[in-house]
Amino acid sequence: MRADAREKRAALLTAAWDLFAEDGPEVPLRTVAARADVGIATLYRHFPTREDLMVGLIEDMAGRVLAIIERHVADWDGGSEGWRSFVHEIAALKVAALAERSIAVIPVDGRVWVETEPVREGFMGAYRTILDLAASSGFVEDDLSPWRFHLGLAAVSRPMPEKAERFAPGQADWLIDTFIDGLRGRRAALG
Repeated sequence: MRADAREKRAALLTAAWDLFAEDGPEVPLRTVAARADVGIATLYRHFPTREDLMVGLIEDMAGRVLAIIERHVADWDGGSEGWRSFVHEIAALKVAALAERSIAVIPVDGRVWVETEPVREGFMGAYRTILDLAASSGFVEDDLSPWRFHLGLAAVSRPMPEKAERFAPGQADWLIDTFIDGLRGRRAALG
């Protein structure tokens, strides 16, 4: 693929990522193309159907998350700062909100779900690795599932209304920190 075509594909994925995370995957594809600053024909050249775009997004999402997981696993020292940094980096990707909104509309027996099964398996396996490290360091329960963690993070890392920052500066980070502390607190309460 030519460099300019790769750049346009990346711009489309970024635009779709942001729009789908904010408004859900029903966003008009013309809106995605406009946000990426390309024509609708360019979008359809890269992603002939909405399902193709969803597959591309899931693959892109998995790649971004895997890179963060791999970096944190390689640098794992068992300290809480590394764990907090990991959770905040995942939340900053808006991956949780995107996944939560996507899961709600993707049929589990449909083409997107079937085509992305290997991607999801690799993604969840990598999550399992870092969650095992977090459990061994006392940050989470031993049996915390990747899906429970991922969807829990989705719930607390949704985009905040613009006014929220004015009334409660740092609210989004506070929610994520509370989630992190709650995972540890739950382990302590069970122990």
